[in-house]
Amino acid sequence: KRGSELRNDPLTEAELRALWDKHDFDRSGCLGQAEARAFLDDVRRKYGFPEKLPTPLADKILGNLSEDDSGKVSWNDVRQLSGKKKHTELKKTLRRARGQLNQQFKGKKDESWGAWLNKITESSEAEVVKTDPSAKDVPTGEPEEFVLHALRADGVVAPGGQVLTSLIIEVRVVRGDPRRGRENSRDSEALNEPYIEHDDTGAATGASDPCWEKPAKFTLVPEKGMYVHAFICDSGMFGLTPLADIVWSLQEASA
Repeated sequence: KRGSELRNDPLTEAELRALWDKHDFDRSGCLGQAEARAFLDDVRRKYGFPEKLPTPLADKILGNLSEDDSGKVSWNDVRQLSGKKKHTELKKTLRRARGQLNQQFKGKKDESWGAWLNKITESSEAEVVKTDPSAKDVPTGEPEEFVLHALRADGVVAPGGQVLTSLIIEVRVVRGDPRRGRENSRDSEALNEPYIEHDDTGAATGASDPCWEKPAKFTLVPEKGMYVHAFICDSGMFGLTPLADIVWSLQEASA
């Protein structure tokens, strides 16, 4: 059985509010589809569900939270997760999803769990946009797959002479240039900013001159004003520590 036990207690209102403020970056009082999916991505981690949710399942969970059919999620919708009813519903859904994923994975001897999960998640995300281009907050247009494969980096050094443990590249798609208004776009606060999509390369081989075998990939419909923000991070016991970063517009990244 893959995955640890799911969280027993509901998220507190304070925990939910912190996640809400992180993702309601335009302060509109509602989360649009991309914002709501990113919000739910953080929630499932809080519940101890490390696997990324296939988009149809994520949208079903968000639909059950929303009190109307506007396609948006309000704070009043979200705060219900601090109560026993919605917490129990979400936990049952995640437990059922984990069981289904484990069942589907049986017999896939030629693939790793992570590689197989990435494949079905990416295909489901592309399919939901292709089959429902009229869905609220989903821009019309064809989804595109973006792949960032960093082969190696030279001379990576941790601040203060710390020992590097496990280097990964965290790649995020964000709205607006993350360098604007910041003296340092690679500080830890930058990792707390809202994002539209994200993936990482997994751990590198080597420390000072790391190499990565796995690319970071995501599928989305490009929009004006989207940027790619990539961090080289040390993923130690205290979470991600950004060491270096680079920013491209989505058009530059796809060129």
